[in-house]
Amino acid sequence: MNTRLRKTEINTTSIILRDFDDFDVMKIEFTKTAEPYNRIVLNYFSLSDVVDFTMNRRDMTSSPKAIKQELIKEVIVPCYTYQENNREENLVYEDIDVVAGEVETYYIQDPSYGYKVKLDEVEGKATVVAWSNYFVTIKFNVTGSFKLEVQGYRYKIVEKYATVSLNARGKTVKWKNPLISNTTMANELAAWLADYYTAGIEYEYDTRGNPELDATDIVYQENEFHDGMRVNIYRHTVNFKQAFSGRVTARRIGG
Repeated sequence: MNTRLRKTEINTTSIILRDFDDFDVMKIEFTKTAEPYNRIVLNYFSLSDVVDFTMNRRDMTSSPKAIKQELIKEVIVPCYTYQENNREENLVYEDIDVVAGEVETYYIQDPSYGYKVKLDEVEGKATVVAWSNYFVTIKFNVTGSFKLEVQGYRYKIVEKYATVSLNARGKTVKWKNPLISNTTMANELAAWLADYYTAGIEYEYDTRGNPELDATDIVYQENEFHDGMRVNIYRHTVNFKQAFSGRVTARRIGG
């Protein structure tokens, strides 16, 4: 994608705005935190909404086909809160053959905490050296065959829902993301999804195969019924056989 991005860096004393040259890939890495493996909350990250490009009729080599999408009745986004549990249980239970000094990582299906390791129901033969809510890394202090037990507590997960109604009838869309952990995040995602589903019209057409465009670009598309109509290109095929050609699938933004 050829675009320019303004990056915001925030620390305890200043906000720095930077302009970058054209780029194809951006990676964000947080390297300095108060404690290792901290959970990072990215409050806001934005690119320019619209690419400075208009798909006009001379760029199209076929008439756009408008496709009416399935009617959506409502959008539901759950948010999850995690509460501590007072019931200890076996999270890992299996037969193992190990050598003293060996280190193994075991993954936990559900978010958990408070790990305790036993070999043949005896503590002290293995040590927890690293852990998160979804894994535990164990260093074994003895050699032999044992029954491994990793005990701990599963978090109780409580669901609340953000709901946006769109139509009196139609399909209900439910988006689940375990990282949505408060109602503010759920409401923002529900509003964003509602905006996506409001239009409900897709366009398909052949083009001259402009390689400058990428999937996910938001561009203006010429339309005799809607001035300044914006579309999100989510499928863009480019072919080259002595000349460029292509095909675009785009979704209208807004009503």
